[in-house]
Amino acid sequence: MKIVVTGANGFVGMALCEAFAATGDRVLGVDVSTSRADKFNELSHSSQSVDFVTCDITDPKKIQELVGKSNAEILVHAAAIAPSTEMQFEFPSRTVAVNCLGTTNILHAAHTARIPRVIVVSSASVYGDSKVKSGFLSEADSLPIPKSVYGLSKYFSESLARLYNCETDLSVVCTRLGSIFGPWEIETGVRDTLSPMYQVLANWSSGTPSILPREGKRDWTYSRDMARAVVELSKLKNPRYDLYNIAASPEWTIEAWCKELNTVLGAVEWNIADSGQDANVDFHSIKDRPPLDTKRIVGEVGAISTTQRIEQIQDHVKWYKGLLSLS
Repeated sequence: MKIVVTGANGFVGMALCEAFAATGDRVLGVDVSTSRADKFNELSHSSQSVDFVTCDITDPKKIQELVGKSNAEILVHAAAIAPSTEMQFEFPSRTVAVNCLGTTNILHAAHTARIPRVIVVSSASVYGDSKVKSGFLSEADSLPIPKSVYGLSKYFSESLARLYNCETDLSVVCTRLGSIFGPWEIETGVRDTLSPMYQVLANWSSGTPSILPREGKRDWTYSRDMARAVVELSKLKNPRYDLYNIAASPEWTIEAWCKELNTVLGAVEWNIADSGQDANVDFHSIKDRPPLDTKRIVGEVGAISTTQRIEQIQDHVKWYKGLLSLS
């Protein structure tokens, strides 16, 4: 199949490019920059190459021309700017331009080109201060109450996608991703919210002990598991819903991950901050988000995590060491 992935130079986008290519699909990766294309060819699990092209999704004419000529059967829209809470008011217009206007341009282009299936990658950030029922944030029962520019912009993207899905012949499915970590997460300056796992590995590689603010319990999800789930969802002939949470289950902690990381690497120095000690690993929130209800996605593609955590860590460390060797 011919696949177009936007945001292909970013964390989620590159993980998706790898996952589609691993199934033998022909993948066109689109981004405003293709600076990491060389790293993809060196570090990818897939022997199938990906074609990377530059295009700014905020330019409607250029993206319409590119999508129109792609002959794609599936378009996965993963391009986004994800500023931290501290940085969100520095350049809010850029976040809104990429996340809202960019999505508008992508959906219009896909509709015009009659792309059979579009996946819009969204985020659990849309839930914000939503009330939790039965201990989980669910697609059906948890009303989004975004509390960030990023969350608001992703909620707009979902709403527009749903409008296209309901009012046109374009088949659009949205995915709300949980907390993702793993291969293809690289500090680029575009994404401020680097996962705690990445931060711990970066500290380890520089010889700096990691200080956690707390144990960090959440539905942490390995990037390759997330990408596999999105690929399988995108190829369903008749998905039952237009919105799916995607996250691992059950919850686990950064503290537990650090302990297992130490069994793989050895000499990993870390601790939870004592009174008066400043943490140097940012969880990007003052409290842990409730877990996502994943019954919908599990009912469609099966369990999100298909490997043991120690296997994920071994795979992640192998990938990260490969990244360091290219630096």
